[in-house]
Amino acid sequence: MKSGKNQAGSSGRQDRLGARDRRIIDDIVRYRLTTNEFIQRRYLPHANINAAVKISGRLVRQGWLNAYPLYDKRQYFSVGLRLSKHFGTSVYRTRPLGPQALATHVSIARYVFCSARQNMRVALPDELGEALPWLGNLKLSATSILEKGEGVPIWRLVRVDLGGRPDHIVRKCSAEIDRFKDCPEFVTMLSAGQFVNVVLTASHPKQQLIERALADHRWPSGIRFQIGIVPELFQLLSQP
Repeated sequence: MKSGKNQAGSSGRQDRLGARDRRIIDDIVRYRLTTNEFIQRRYLPHANINAAVKISGRLVRQGWLNAYPLYDKRQYFSVGLRLSKHFGTSVYRTRPLGPQALATHVSIARYVFCSARQNMRVALPDELGEALPWLGNLKLSATSILEKGEGVPIWRLVRVDLGGRPDHIVRKCSAEIDRFKDCPEFVTMLSAGQFVNVVLTASHPKQQLIERALADHRWPSGIRFQIGIVPELFQLLSQP
């Protein structure tokens, strides 16, 4: 009986989450996924990929994460059943992402995780409401990223190119901005350089086409654009 009790206690200790584990889980909740490459880059910069593989494998075995195929024998990790119960999220979150959702979330995670800017992160609804209360209950189709700085944070509105024509992408950006372009608070952000419209695409040629389409469109004064390249997008969008 004593031996059994010790074994149970040992198992409980092994199941405890360390500080790094909790940060990885926070990434899953905020970005919907992570990969071994992202874990290594964010939390194990001086270790090889095997260290990340061991951590993700343990979290999968413990039920915190689920593992699904990404491409080329790579995996991505999303909400596991244990994590879903812990945070009270829908069990639907434990299922694999659809092709477009997967491409979108990988692209946004890469944009944040691989950026030289350390103060960016995807804004959860309550965080966005606190930072930009003038948006009210407006539902945005693009993803909001807040970059902390002095005073008001920089707001990056991020859209992922899932293979559409450049003019179609520009129209979607324009339609989104048109919904709040006349708000005094937004005009103030533009004049202060605190808003950036970001488009993530798969290749340099597509980046150039989008830039040309943006240049042909009329935009509010002071608006800034960033067109980023996500190499994984080509792989994800070309999968059957």
